[in-house]
Amino acid sequence: MATPSTGTTGSGAARPPGRRVTTVVVAGTHVRLARLSQLLSTCGVEVLGSARSVDDAVELVCDLAPDTVLLDLALGLGGLEVVERVMAHRPTPIVLTGPAAQQADLGLAAGAVDLVASSTEQLGPSAYSRALGRHLSVASRVRVITHPRERLREQGLAVDATSGTRRERSAARRTPVVVIGASTGGPPALAAVLGALPVELPAPVIVVQHMAVGFVEGLAGWLDGVVDLPV
Repeated sequence: MATPSTGTTGSGAARPPGRRVTTVVVAGTHVRLARLSQLLSTCGVEVLGSARSVDDAVELVCDLAPDTVLLDLALGLGGLEVVERVMAHRPTPIVLTGPAAQQADLGLAAGAVDLVASSTEQLGPSAYSRALGRHLSVASRVRVITHPRERLREQGLAVDATSGTRRERSAARRTPVVVIGASTGGPPALAAVLGALPVELPAPVIVVQHMAVGFVEGLAGWLDGVVDLPV
């Protein structure tokens, strides 16, 4: 069941000086929700609401318009769907922690912008609280865009990444190259940009994405499934 608190503030506009970062917390149990809410209260983050289910989480984010979402729900148990649906219907910076951070490559590829590693919690409540506050504060300043995957699924559209044709190139002909560089917030932007390119594009595309070690393969595999160009 979703649990809203008082007050609603949008994530699209700049926060007034001194206003606290707001968030919606999504976790799998009431105990975990209570713990995270308590930790966030000590680092100055305002919890607008909390949810345990995918539907409740998306509803709260759409209704309350928080600056951020803190996702603690395992990606395989609904967390990934939360990321996809939030980024499709009410794009909001999402920070992964706890079980959600254990498969962060999938979450980041789907549109989440940051993670607080599980090992951070082992440093104790104070260190974990500070880390949560710091990451949510940074994430709240990230401008995010609508992510296409969930909307494509809702429309029943399947993307065949292998439908592109290869062309023989003359060794003497100079081939143009498209180079794209991206940092925080890059994965959903890459999906939007690459998705708009024609499959007959007469140039290879090289992408440089600022991302933690170990997550690039997941990003490439996900992009290969949502854009017409083979990745």
